[in-house]
Amino acid sequence: MLVEDNLQVRDFAAELLEDLECEVVTAINAAEALVAHAGRAFDLVFTDVVMPEMSGIELADRLAELRPDLPVLLATGFSESLVGNPHHYSVVSKPYEAGSLARAIAELLGQEQRAEVQ
Repeated sequence: MLVEDNLQVRDFAAELLEDLECEVVTAINAAEALVAHAGRAFDLVFTDVVMPEMSGIELADRLAELRPDLPVLLATGFSESLVGNPHHYSVVSKPYEAGSLARAIAELLGQEQRAEVQ
């Protein structure tokens, strides 16, 4: 699942993920992501950190309570958004491209090469 509040970034990220042969379900915010999560088992959640109402880190924490084994990959262009927020989530820096995204996903899923990800 891809969670991104910015339409252009969401479309770009979804296209990259589709190019990596991922099945992509999108959510525009954390609330929508939690609803989607309730109805489907995802292999991975890729979420922006800075979002209104609930941040990507808060979403990741909430998802960890619901499903501790669900991998979460955070995306941020603002390193200061992670300062003072102790977390154990993987992070990819914006701007990212297909190669860095594929490596981050493969590392997170513990794979040499990225396999099909929902």
